[in-house]
This record gives sequence, structure tokens and C-alpha cells, in this order.
Amino acid sequence: MNKLDYMVQEVIREIAQKKPAGSVVNILTHCNAGWLATVDWGTALSPIYKAHENGIPVHVWVDETRPRNQGGLTAFELGSHGIPHTLIADNAGGHLMQHGDVDLCIVGTDRTTARGDVCNKIGTYLKALAAHDNHVPFYVALPSPTIDWTIEDGKSIPIEQRDGKEQSHVYGINPSAQSLREN
Repeated sequence: MNKLDYMVQEVIREIAQKKPAGSVVNILTHCNAGWLATVDWGTALSPIYKAHENGIPVHVWVDETRPRNQGGLTAFELGSHGIPHTLIADNAGGHLMQHGDVDLCIVGTDRTTARGDVCNKIGTYLKALAAHDNHVPFYVALPSPTIDWTIEDGKSIPIEQRDGKEQSHVYGINPSAQSLREN
């Protein structure tokens, strides 16, 4: 187990100890940072798997992570391990935090700068802001190969630009086009 996994697992354990006996630790994650995306148990999911293995009751709020819906992969992985989880709309995370339904956020990273700026899937920044605003601990599972020591500022990380049809089309069909023509 690496240092981050151990640290986050300890945070999960501390949260569990502060709650009434048997209460569930609710964790929010974004995108897929498990064994389908990386090695072993993955990055962001690894401490969750370990906490579950150690008998800490956890529940994971899984963002759908549009437009590619990578949250579905996370839900599949968690289900394979018997970990309770709920697949939610991307924008539901902030609402859940406002209502005290999230104890901890943990996400992966696609690329990180020398000073620690994180570049991950769209929506990660808003999860971090909501966590900060609601005093929810926020962690980034950060394997060292994701650090780009040649980039200082996150604004210098090239952002992938995707085809807008990924948002508007399903299997090559635009389901809203018909209703737009009718209205």
C-alpha cells in the first residue's frame, strides 16, 4: 500500500470512528480511477477497497462523469467488490455535500503540475470547490507518473477538446433534434 492509500484509509477510519457505531462513511468520487483504468486496485478506489476489506462500512457516491460516463465503470468495479454505491448525476455531488451526505471526496488525476495543480475530468474542479465550501475533505489520488515536472502552472496543461456530438448524440442519433423541430 502506498503512502496516499494509507493516509486516505486512515482518514476514512477516523471519520468512521467519529460517527455512531455501524454508521456508513459516504465517499464521493468522480470518473474512473480503479482497476479498469490503472493497475492493482487503482488510485482513488484503492483506499475505498482497503477500508471495505478492513470492515469499515462505506458507501460511494459515483458521479456519472459525462459525456463518456466513466462513472459506470466505477460502479461496475465497486459492485464487483460488493461495495455499496449509488450512481448519481454529475451535478448532484454539491447538493449531497450541502446536505451533509458526503464525508470525503477522492478523485484521480490525469496530469499534475510541478506545483500541484491537478488536471482531471471536467467536473473535478467543481467537486473541489463544493467540498471546500462545505468543509468536506478532498483528496487527489496522485501516482507519481502523473506529475509533469516540466509544467509549473495548470493553465499550461493542454485540455482535450472533444466532439460536441458526444453530448448530443446517442449511437449517432440526436434524440433532441426531433423535439427541437416540433417546437
